[in-house]
Amino acid sequence: MRTYKPQQHKSNVLQKSHRAKKQVNSNKHLDGQSTQHNSTQLSSETILQLQRTIGNQAVQKLLQRNQSNDQNNNLTSLLTPTDNQQVVQLDRDQHGNGCRCSTCSRVQRTIDENGRVQRDGNVSDKLQREGEGIDYSPNDFQAILAMWKEKAQTKVAPVSGPHIDAPVYKGPDSATAVRSLVTSASPSGSGAAAFLAERVKELQGLGLSSEVDDVDALIPVLAADMKKKNDMKPPNEQQKNVDWMAAAKGQIEGNKTTALTTSDDKYTAIKGGVKFDELHEFIHICAAPGGESALMHFNLNMNEGAVNLFSELVAPLVGVNLVGRYPPMTNVVKALVASINAQGGDGLGLLYGATFKGEVDQFFDAVGDAYVKGDKKPNGKNKGFSDKKWDAPTAATTIKGYIQNWSYNNLKNAFL
Repeated sequence: MRTYKPQQHKSNVLQKSHRAKKQVNSNKHLDGQSTQHNSTQLSSETILQLQRTIGNQAVQKLLQRNQSNDQNNNLTSLLTPTDNQQVVQLDRDQHGNGCRCSTCSRVQRTIDENGRVQRDGNVSDKLQREGEGIDYSPNDFQAILAMWKEKAQTKVAPVSGPHIDAPVYKGPDSATAVRSLVTSASPSGSGAAAFLAERVKELQGLGLSSEVDDVDALIPVLAADMKKKNDMKPPNEQQKNVDWMAAAKGQIEGNKTTALTTSDDKYTAIKGGVKFDELHEFIHICAAPGGESALMHFNLNMNEGAVNLFSELVAPLVGVNLVGRYPPMTNVVKALVASINAQGGDGLGLLYGATFKGEVDQFFDAVGDAYVKGDKKPNGKNKGFSDKKWDAPTAATTIKGYIQNWSYNNLKNAFL
């Protein structure tokens, strides 16, 4: 919508009016017409041009002034129509007298030969947007609606030529990028599962999973990864003359492995495998490349229990059926978390730090502190004589030793 300056100085109006008159007389002279009779008269078209130039409100004020003051003959002759002219009406859009909104500042537009959009008038014309334009009748709404529906069903051809790239959000493009999000976050226990569920979805979108036909096809995958990790070690730590195929076969058959994660963050499973196992391995990948985290190096059993606990919490959030895995390890980790929660701590939040950020000592410090504060053991049994003498650091060190050496009987006696 075009808008106009609401007012201009009277002298400017006269100057512009004078220029407009000169232009009209000049045009008539070129056409061979007499200019003597109309030397002080302007056509309706010229007055409309004047309105476009100085603004609707300015012309309106001039009309109001000259209706009550006939002494200014120049302006009266300028703005009063002759017998051959039409009265120019100001378009107020029915807002009422005195309205000064931007809409009421528009001038009434007349139909011309260029096919412009018409606001007023009774003549059919073309609605010019691009190309040749589209015939329409301003008063025929149903026809316009039908035309629009027809155009809406037309397939738009692709636009050729250079384009400006629109910014499009893209998620992490690698498992490393996903891990950076995991390690930089510190969600509370109540938000940890939802946060990890989003990271698992991002890993699923990276296409890291693949399938093989059977166990025999899984063996060379593990063998290649075992050799790769060995070759990355310093020469003095590398194993020599190892039959990696035999080593991989022994590990897979001994553990009854149906799926595995390699050091390049790839998950490989036998066809028809359980989706929960893939989820479990993706939680491992969130912790470290190939799942080899600080907690895993502290104790493999503790790590499996922690990863499985988070897998159980994430499973319903990503539409995966829960399957029981590593029950003794998971139960121990749940008991440690519950002992912290019982004393008002955030057990799951601290376990997140231990599992994904290497904050193992902080977790066991909280376990030791909670153990000392309780009147009884976390499993509800009475504390022994020696247990009652523990302070928080002693309790933390002792329980951490149970885990590190995986003294399951001691852990069961204290927590289960």
